[in-house]
Amino acid sequence: MIGVFDSGVGGLAAIKELRKIARDADICFLADRKNAPYGTKSLEEIIEISKRNIEMLLSLGAEKILIACCTASAVYLYLSESEKEVAVPIINPAAKRAVSLSESGRIGVIATKRTVTEKAFSKAVNALSDSARIYEMETQIFVDLVENGARDGKLTQDESLKIQNALLPLRDKNIDTLILGCTHFPHIENEIRRYLNVKTVNPALEGALEIAKIANVSENGRTIYI
Repeated sequence: MIGVFDSGVGGLAAIKELRKIARDADICFLADRKNAPYGTKSLEEIIEISKRNIEMLLSLGAEKILIACCTASAVYLYLSESEKEVAVPIINPAAKRAVSLSESGRIGVIATKRTVTEKAFSKAVNALSDSARIYEMETQIFVDLVENGARDGKLTQDESLKIQNALLPLRDKNIDTLILGCTHFPHIENEIRRYLNVKTVNPALEGALEIAKIANVSENGRTIYI
């Protein structure tokens, strides 16, 4: 069984992509709304929460675990070696995809406060490309918008303005690729892409592709939500 955890509804984007790729997989999804949002918490808090989530999913029968939350993925290096053996951070495959997509090497990242503080995506991209220029920016407000129901095709004028105002500093960076550094953000991906006129990388999709490659897939095809 594949375990997946996130701090709220953002992880549903990963489940959606995983179901397309691994239709026959048993999946257990932990939506940790009790501790949401992760992005404003301390490093120590996120590490402890991530460890508890991994332990819970393992106790329920998960063999491999996708850390669908980019903020939790940012603290992957602080996990024990045994936890690293079963857990897959969503950041690394997203960084790999961004490097392959970008023609100019100018890559933007929007993410939560903690993910930006840890420079998780910058480290992952720079490990793959010495010439890449990374522009990371906090857009914690997007998490709140999505948790409160903001979705592409149904955005109010006020929601659209909030998204555009938050993205304004990236307009003059000449990026050609943008990593949506939180699994909440694909819910408003079309609006983000339209405003910045860039290619976007969806960590939910890239993480789903990665976990599907390495996880054992059963024939039952159940999805358990907890």
